[in-house]
Amino acid sequence: SYFIGYNKAISALISQGADSQAIFETSRQYLNTVLYIWPLIYCLMASSVGGTTLVLEKSDRSLEPLMATPSSVRQLWLGKSLGLTVSSVILGLFVSLLVLMGTDILAVAPRVGRFIVPELLPVVTGLLLVPVLVFCVLSLIIRIQLVIANPRAANAIFTVVLIIIWIGLAALTFYFQEFKFFAVFYIIIIAVVGTISRILSRTLTAEKVVLSSKG
Repeated sequence: SYFIGYNKAISALISQGADSQAIFETSRQYLNTVLYIWPLIYCLMASSVGGTTLVLEKSDRSLEPLMATPSSVRQLWLGKSLGLTVSSVILGLFVSLLVLMGTDILAVAPRVGRFIVPELLPVVTGLLLVPVLVFCVLSLIIRIQLVIANPRAANAIFTVVLIIIWIGLAALTFYFQEFKFFAVFYIIIIAVVGTISRILSRTLTAEKVVLSSKG
């Protein structure tokens, strides 16, 4: 459907007699959009697959032995957050780059006559801001999962956070033509979620984790 939308946009420009520069700029905007949106979507989709593992570990009480090790509960929290973030980002960025190359090779190049390199801001957004945002979101969710007793509630919180982010992306796409607002949106989310996660981390204790595991 993304390829179809691109081809329709280019066909409309050609029918209006647009010059090659207008077609080039439109094509590059489509590639920019891939880097603004798809890395975050694919990273969060990948994280949703592994986001339930902590809940399962708490259900079978496999976390309790870790509470007796020298590692602090904060190290456990950061380790779980980093582990899930790294695996999700690697998979999400890999799929996103495949989509980007596929769009460039199969859709853009036949229309423009050459490959197009996206602009710097979407590249920085997709490869730098998105991984930081994913870490902030996952660290907050894992922090909540560590101390919440109801597994269904923990999974529901994860789903709600993902829905909020997707609604934000849809709203940005609908209301703003300048896709640079995505970078601003990501920075705001990083600041807000990162601050909340840091504040909550101060109240994270081994006792709370163990008690929540026992229900």
